[in-house]
Amino acid sequence: MKKYLSCLLIILFLAVLIVLPGCSPSSADYNKLGLAHFTQKQYDQAPADFNKAIELDPANAIAYSNRGLTYSYQGKSDLAVNDYTRAISLDPKLEAAYYHRGIAYANDGYFDLALADLNKAIELNPKDAMAYFMRADTYNSLQQPDLMIPDLKKVLELSGDPLITQSARDRLKVLGVE
Repeated sequence: MKKYLSCLLIILFLAVLIVLPGCSPSSADYNKLGLAHFTQKQYDQAPADFNKAIELDPANAIAYSNRGLTYSYQGKSDLAVNDYTRAISLDPKLEAAYYHRGIAYANDGYFDLALADLNKAIELNPKDAMAYFMRADTYNSLQQPDLMIPDLKKVLELSGDPLITQSARDRLKVLGVE
C-alpha cells in the first residue's frame, strides 16, 4: 500500500508540472522527484532527476550529494565520490556529503580518507549517531579497538534506533566493555 501511495504521489507531482501552464519545475522540484525515485528504490531513474536539478542550478549542492548517494547504491563508487566532493566544494557545511563520502571511502578501503570525512561530519553535526557508528566501524577496519569504544558509547547516548543501539552494545560487549 505504501509503495502504491508513493507511486501515486510521483504521478500526481508530474501531472501538476505538466498541467499547470507556465509552471516550470525548479531545481528543487527535480531534486524532490529524484528523492522520491530513490526512496522507491528506483535507482536507475533517480540520477536523471538529479541531473536535471543540477542542469537548472549547477550550484545545488544537495542535488550533487543525492545523486552521489544514488550512485553509491548503484555500486558506482567513483561517480559517488566525485559528486560528494562537488557538493562539499559548493557547500562546505553539508554534513551529509562528508558522511556519505566517508562511507564510500571506507567501502573502497581508503580508511584514512574515511576517517577525515567522518570526523568532519561529526564536527558539523555532533548529534549524528550514525556518523559515530560508521567511524567506530572504520576504526574496527583499522584494527584500533580502543578508538571504537568512545564512539560506540556515543552511539548508545544518541541513537534512537534500536537496531543500531543493539549493534553498538554487541560490539562493546565483544570489546569487553559492559
